[in-house]
Amino acid sequence: MERREGEQEEEDGNVLDRTLSAGYWSFLDTIMQKVLIYGAFFITARLLSPADFGTVALAMVFPNLLDSLTALAFDTALTQKPKGDERQYLHVVWTLNFLRSVVVAIIIFFSSFLVVKFFHIPDALLLFQLSALPVLFQGMTSIGQIYFFRELDFKKVFIRDLANYATAAILTVLLALSFHSYWAIFIGNTAGIFMAGVMTYVLNPYRPHLDLKFAKLKPLLTYSEWIFGQALSVRLTQTLEDTLVGHFTTTTNVGNFSKAKSLAYAPTSPLSNIISKIGFSALVATGGSLPHVHEGFHKSFDIAVLVAIPFIVVIWLAGDTLVYIVLGKAWMGIVPLLKILVIVSALNTCVQSIAGMTFNAINKPQYFFRLSALSLASAIIFLPYLVTTRGINGAALSLLISAIIVNCYALYLLRITITPVFSRIIETTLVTLGVASIPIPLIIYSLEKSSHSLIIFFTILLLYGVCYLFGISISGILLKKGPYATLFVIINSFESRLPIAMRGVLLKVFAPPLRNK
Repeated sequence: MERREGEQEEEDGNVLDRTLSAGYWSFLDTIMQKVLIYGAFFITARLLSPADFGTVALAMVFPNLLDSLTALAFDTALTQKPKGDERQYLHVVWTLNFLRSVVVAIIIFFSSFLVVKFFHIPDALLLFQLSALPVLFQGMTSIGQIYFFRELDFKKVFIRDLANYATAAILTVLLALSFHSYWAIFIGNTAGIFMAGVMTYVLNPYRPHLDLKFAKLKPLLTYSEWIFGQALSVRLTQTLEDTLVGHFTTTTNVGNFSKAKSLAYAPTSPLSNIISKIGFSALVATGGSLPHVHEGFHKSFDIAVLVAIPFIVVIWLAGDTLVYIVLGKAWMGIVPLLKILVIVSALNTCVQSIAGMTFNAINKPQYFFRLSALSLASAIIFLPYLVTTRGINGAALSLLISAIIVNCYALYLLRITITPVFSRIIETTLVTLGVASIPIPLIIYSLEKSSHSLIIFFTILLLYGVCYLFGISISGILLKKGPYATLFVIINSFESRLPIAMRGVLLKVFAPPLRNK
């Protein structure tokens, strides 16, 4: 009995080590992605117009919809399979993905003339036809990349994504400097997807061949049908947003709306990605045991709130200054949207994303499907009226209403499955909100004196960040509440991978209080 307990503790420790290592590489991946994506965007925003970005966004609406309608999520189902059981499915899943992408690409190419007519942009027909290429390239990627996630080997995920985003950023900027056209965005993004596909073959020895025995996939349907339903509901909601905004407004408004969403989710979407990938893989590795799931939920919530709340404060207080300084006067139309959508992103990241990871890990994907379906139903009810009466601001309000409804239901489903400690959730939220609010008078005063200076503005943001982290540390030490303990676990996992000098600084700042606790 003691031996079994020792083996279980050793296994739990191995999973924790691999999870922290995965978190380290996923964190680097996230930073890399955001630096390249937003670095390229901040440069090209002054070279291209919001209409250019809006045109490319509309060109991808139909391909993304078709891709979601036909993607059966067998890749995710294979991640759930016990070690070794997945091998019999690899060739046939790759074959299905490849053939599906070819058929979808053909449909996109030959139906593009109808799509450009619907969006009133016939001059962009060639762009809409070539929008089939990203779908085709994604369908050709190696199914062997599931081992990156099964084995929590996120270093390979980092390398794959680096090839993608570095290629996209460099090409987009160079082409924007040369041509000042939406083709810069499309060619850069498509080339990045192609390079990511190539890297999946470089990083894993699996080599696919055609296997048309699709009957093999029947055992995977029970799980994958719910994952398919989740992705489809999310995609249908996004498609409804983009379709209504694109049909009833202009490409400039589409560009403003799409980039406002992108910026609003900038700090929280990486967290959602990390939670869904690492959290899901880690909980699967522990067998989805309830204690692990319970603690994983609370730690994920701590980090999500830690990031989301100060970003809301910054956008509401200084969003107009931030947009003016970084993007320029042409993009000021996104400020009202940002202030609404930043709340939407915070709600969805802190509750819905974590709930989705939790439900999938405990083998109840139907619960996350319910959340996605409810989000779609809310969009169907509120979006048409609000978009036609209030334009893109109405679309943002619709997303806010939907987020409130869906996340309330998510909390109910969590209560009946893993019974989270709601007092802990409330304490974490209130402590973080209180700490984030303390420097607000300083921010307001400093912004009045900044005169839209880029250096002064970012110095103010840096000082706010330092004050915020100091406040979180003090609240954790004195009150023993808030996300400080989870933050310390993450910092402790990183310090072994940092240079000695920086490691010493971090330990002096963060370690003594908890060690003396």
